[in-house]
Amino acid sequence: MKKFVLPIICFSTIGLLIVVSSAIFMGKQVFIHRDVETKVTALIDEMTTSPSRQERAFLGLQELSEEAIPYLVGHLDDMRPLAVPEVHLVNKAPGAFERTAHYGPVVVHDGLSLVLAQLTKRHVIVGYGVSTRQDREKNRDEWMDWCKLTYPAKIKECGFPDLNIPKY
Repeated sequence: MKKFVLPIICFSTIGLLIVVSSAIFMGKQVFIHRDVETKVTALIDEMTTSPSRQERAFLGLQELSEEAIPYLVGHLDDMRPLAVPEVHLVNKAPGAFERTAHYGPVVVHDGLSLVLAQLTKRHVIVGYGVSTRQDREKNRDEWMDWCKLTYPAKIKECGFPDLNIPKY
């Protein structure tokens, strides 16, 4: 069976040009690998620019697939201030009585931790808006440890440096 590699270009919902690294055609199956890291980084950068861009960025982050989770964890050391210290996330909790959940994250880390909790249905405690740097570092470390166990092939994306980390 022959493999053909074809570059593809598409536009994201926030107008960023995303270059899809390749599409591999094998018979009738089509495998498309998107540059998830580029999209995650662009959305995170948007969180710090203006209130309207921050809102669009959070909406974009909530729509990411599970494939993006290790990349989100890998950005938890980002302590840049958000454009505004508030976020409204779509409330996806079962039996939720409000459509939107309101939070007061102060820095990128806080916002990403909220998005991760929503995407994974896993909550790692952090006091959004009142946390110290040490609290955030502990929160980041807990997410990284979870990520390492959940996505062993994505250890680098989970935020670990290039070390020979044993696989479990």
